[in-house]
Amino acid sequence: MINIFLSCAIVSFTLIVYGKLFLSLFKEIKSDLDNNFSEYGLFGIIFISFISLFANFFFPINILFNNIILIVGFIYSYFYINFNKKFFYIIILSALFSTLLITLNNINRPDAGLYHLPYVSILNNEKIIIGLTNLHSRFGHISIMQYAASIFNNSLLNDNGIVIPLALCSVFFLIYLTDKLLSTLNKKSNLIIIFFLFFLLIFSFYSFSNYSEYGNDVPAFIYFFLTLILYLNTKNLKTKLVYNDKKIIIVSIFAIFNKVFFILIALIPILIIFQNYKNLTKNKKFFFFIITIIGMWFLKNILVSSCILYPVKITCVKNISWYNEREIINSHASSEAWAKAWIDQNEPRINFEEYNKDFNWFKTWSKKHLKKINEKFTPFIIFNIIFILILFLKQTKTTHFYKYKQALNKIKKILILNIAGVLFWFIKFPIYRYGAAYLACFISSISTLIIYFLNAKINLNKNLIKIFVFISIFLFVSVNIKRIIKNFDYIYNQYPWPKIYSFSLKNTPELKFPIKNNNKIIYYKSTTECMYTIYSPCTHEDKKVNYKELFGYKTFY
Repeated sequence: MINIFLSCAIVSFTLIVYGKLFLSLFKEIKSDLDNNFSEYGLFGIIFISFISLFANFFFPINILFNNIILIVGFIYSYFYINFNKKFFYIIILSALFSTLLITLNNINRPDAGLYHLPYVSILNNEKIIIGLTNLHSRFGHISIMQYAASIFNNSLLNDNGIVIPLALCSVFFLIYLTDKLLSTLNKKSNLIIIFFLFFLLIFSFYSFSNYSEYGNDVPAFIYFFLTLILYLNTKNLKTKLVYNDKKIIIVSIFAIFNKVFFILIALIPILIIFQNYKNLTKNKKFFFFIITIIGMWFLKNILVSSCILYPVKITCVKNISWYNEREIINSHASSEAWAKAWIDQNEPRINFEEYNKDFNWFKTWSKKHLKKINEKFTPFIIFNIIFILILFLKQTKTTHFYKYKQALNKIKKILILNIAGVLFWFIKFPIYRYGAAYLACFISSISTLIIYFLNAKINLNKNLIKIFVFISIFLFVSVNIKRIIKNFDYIYNQYPWPKIYSFSLKNTPELKFPIKNNNKIIYYKSTTECMYTIYSPCTHEDKKVNYKELFGYKTFY
């Protein structure tokens, strides 16, 4: 566990350093950056991911490159980081909590083995591969977090480092949100914001306590939540885009890069840009950067899958050799059908397209997925009801918050956004892990508005909120300690790190069979899920593909 703690501390340090460097590029007065180190960590993940994305167009994200990134981070920190007590406090705290999450835990099953880890392996061993979805369709669904993970396979951390950024993403956010709530609470600056942050924090501690359930969904949740939190703190200035506005635009883009399903969050930066459209020329460099990043991501998508947004057929480029219409249509239909519990229907099963039509899926879906959604959200809803009742039992005639009109309007907009998100989720992909963020924000918004509209005179009991926050932290820690104690005697290869080589009990790598073209190995076939391996690219599916090199890039078509 000491090894995991030290490794998490190194990654935490690196992410915070790169986060401060990244944010300093957009701050009007660079010396005026707040020492919000947890926020630096969240933006460090963004910056590291962008660096990895750009570099992979030209070469693998290999150990040499990753060593350079690590060394540059340490050099920058020597000159530009203020090593105060708060800095080391955040490093230790984030390393401690991420150690609790990672130790003797599993990676996400089965998706990590199917395509998360294999894609990281590809990034570590290959520059961008054209037509990669022709080996495995799920390579078109990857998250930008795979790029962040790939950059921490270095000489100091080895391949264990790839599991750390995902845990730190959650930990940085929980620290950030807790600090944000408590600082806002102490100032009593805006009761509407206080209650929304409180409900969101309770959900986050409750929902992010198990690392094995993270996958690509939790990072998307986190940056979706972060966009809304930053939006609540915007000021309606129509002179120019300010620092906070720029952060919102960057974070919302990163949320979408994690999961395109959260594309509705783009409405917030669009609204901000529209309000400042007369002054966009004052931010040419910033928008050049944003357009470049979006362009790189879309180009990566086209090169890997032939589609800007895979597997949305209308976004695909048809006149390129690696375009695979049948695979794209099947992937789109199957993704929706599986999210609607297609596998759970009684025999004889109908095909994907028929199952998705006219709510044919609802009866089957409700027996499993609806039950899980109820199990996950019922405790959160009950908690919110009890908390609201406690507030009104202790109401007073002195404290009110009718004056917070601007925050109220923003909560209403957040509610509308999440109503649209919940409807979109229910109609297209009604599986818990896709809709949890929309549902959590919907419930948090409703709870906040209930407090506001039922009675504007309440007693804001700071100690009550702090007690619930403390209980949430205690439960978060307790659940993970209990799991570690339970699994402590379970010895396996790579113990006590999460198993990344195999889902087998011993975590031993499965067999990989080389598939050749003109006596040259072009990819590897695995007997089970590929997981993380030096043998890349790897797929567990039987694929009959053509291979060629196009301008020095491997191409499958």
